[in-house]
Amino acid sequence: LLLLAPGNADATPYAFVSLKRAQLMRVDASIRQLVLARRVDGDWPAVVAVDDDWLELCLMLADGRFQVLEAPELVLRFAEDDDFKRWAAFLRELCSDDPERRRAACKANSQPD
Repeated sequence: LLLLAPGNADATPYAFVSLKRAQLMRVDASIRQLVLARRVDGDWPAVVAVDDDWLELCLMLADGRFQVLEAPELVLRFAEDDDFKRWAAFLRELCSDDPERRRAACKANSQPD
């Protein structure tokens, strides 16, 4: 997931998040908000969150270097209902526990319109 500065479609991305180990934790349509967190492996959730359970974001610095930033979650908000609905549906599939659903989401996203 590439993160861009708002208002400039030609801007260079300033960060990205790998969705390989992410899960969609919350979807709130009333405020058009999606919350991503790190997927916890195993049958039992951790009692206490440790740094290993945090979502990793990669910040791309202006001088070409990058820096990893860990956060317990990433909150995404959308201005338009249609954008929110499309992203919610896509992330539900892509961040699913079912590998077949994840593969189908990747394949569907790579098809030209």
